Amino acid sequence: MPSSDTVRVKTDQLPVGSRLSHPINDGEDRLLLAAGVLLSARIKERLLARGIREVLLHPDDAAAFLGISKPAPLPVESKPAPKKKATPQQPKNQKSALRETVAQIKIQASALAASVSQQIINLGPPLSERQVARGTTPYNVKQRERLAQHFAATTRVLNDIAQQAVAGKVQDDRPLKIVGNKYADELTEDTDNVLASSCELAPNPAIAERGVRLSLLSMAMAIEMGWDEDNVRDVGLCGLVHDFGMFRLEERLFDPQFEISPADWKELTDHPLHTLDMLTSMKSVSLAVRLAATQVHENPDGSGYPRRLKAKEIHPYATLLHAADAYITLTANVQGRQAYLSYDAIVYLLNQVKMNRMDENAIRALLLVVSLFPIGSHVRLSDGSEAQVIRRNAEHYTTPIVQRVGADRQINFNSAHPSIIDLAQTKMRVMSPLPSPNREEARLDETLMGKVLWERGSL
Repeated sequence: MPSSDTVRVKTDQLPVGSRLSHPINDGEDRLLLAAGVLLSARIKERLLARGIREVLLHPDDAAAFLGISKPAPLPVESKPAPKKKATPQQPKNQKSALRETVAQIKIQASALAASVSQQIINLGPPLSERQVARGTTPYNVKQRERLAQHFAATTRVLNDIAQQAVAGKVQDDRPLKIVGNKYADELTEDTDNVLASSCELAPNPAIAERGVRLSLLSMAMAIEMGWDEDNVRDVGLCGLVHDFGMFRLEERLFDPQFEISPADWKELTDHPLHTLDMLTSMKSVSLAVRLAATQVHENPDGSGYPRRLKAKEIHPYATLLHAADAYITLTANVQGRQAYLSYDAIVYLLNQVKMNRMDENAIRALLLVVSLFPIGSHVRLSDGSEAQVIRRNAEHYTTPIVQRVGADRQINFNSAHPSIIDLAQTKMRVMSPLPSPNREEARLDETLMGKVLWERGSL
């Protein structure tokens, strides 16, 4: 579709709920969305997260959606759209070519697995030796502000690197190591504050934002496992990049109203192999990280994807990330379903250990990091008051450190006398978990305990 026959519109003007009659292209006339896709809030969010602020609509769609009958003129301050670059034509049998590529990457993954050690070897002291125990100390507001800036900057970096990799460009991936160093320092200063801050990320996160949250949680778990700084940074880096292959998939596959066919599901579950392909040109990414990135969705019993590996074949980085990723998946809005209560998510994962779908040591590390009543979650105390869990409490899983909330159900960070309670030191107990005041959360009842993460479409 020639650029002269299109209408340039702002991405945030795309009307949710409208179905495309024609494809949508980006500013350089490259295909973004295929004809027939239903424009969802998820799709808009993903486009904006990728830095796509303007798109090219077919005149028919522009007229139907926005009442625009002819191409809109460019704003004075905008630069003219760059000329379309000559690109190789995609093969007519694109699906066959894609299958051939995936088959080749599987061979590459097998060769990589044979060359990478499956053991964690510490060359330095455990990072836990640098960790500061905060006890009942209130959160540091300045650290939270700093973390918010880091989260936003990291999300932009990840999106940029992923988009360059998708386009086949050589990318400078050194910022990824800088990110790892910063987060390692923040986690040793106050792990609980970092994790609580990450809970404030979007409840329906885009790929990059989800990667940030996974990176932080997995690094905290690696510290609990007694790993040294290099291994902790590597597992965090793997968390950041493990879903890069998602950027290669068609947007329609992420539309909750789109019915996933068996072929679509196969395409979705092959995304870790595309991640490996994209990481090959990144010099800052170690071979162990590349391998583990392909294995994050593998289950110990061999029922995972993309290669149906069993426990002994899965790298320890991936085993740890698998547990963290499952927890984040359960507590986020995925494929149109509501997030589940954090407490229910932990109970669910403990149940999965019995079914050999989760590694026992990884789930124990997760429990040590977030507790049975996870950091950031709300609870009802035995005196009838409501509190938010702000810190784990060593191995006192059922008695975390909490802070009472105000009438607005929020913590007062500026209070000179915060109502912080170490439940292990009082007769007070948690009576029940409560939904978060900032988003809708569903309960996970017993009938769903065996299948939520394993249904088609739950990635």
